[in-house]
Amino acid sequence: MSIVARALILPALAWGMPGRPPFGQMFYGALALLHAPLVVPLPSGGGGLEVAFLNGFAGDFGARQVTILLLWRFYTAILLTGLGVYALVRSIGYRAAVEVFKIGWGKRREAQ
Repeated sequence: MSIVARALILPALAWGMPGRPPFGQMFYGALALLHAPLVVPLPSGGGGLEVAFLNGFAGDFGARQVTILLLWRFYTAILLTGLGVYALVRSIGYRAAVEVFKIGWGKRREAQ
């Protein structure tokens, strides 16, 4: 359900937009872009997905191409990450969440 919901964000953003791309192109394009890092070894933060999006892989949004890209990336990555961190802190507590993120970053303890 999570995968489908994230792929449906793009058609939802373009809802009511004049001259929007076909639903199938937006849905399957977004689905492919969300899973491209699993298949193609793109460096994290390298902008490969953004370039593919701007070149019309998930549809041509005309003058609103950059706006749609930024909104789509916000809803599919930033917002979901923020909600995940919030859910983690609410479920295990702040101190435990900090410890989860610190694993492997602190000083190693000597074995006794």
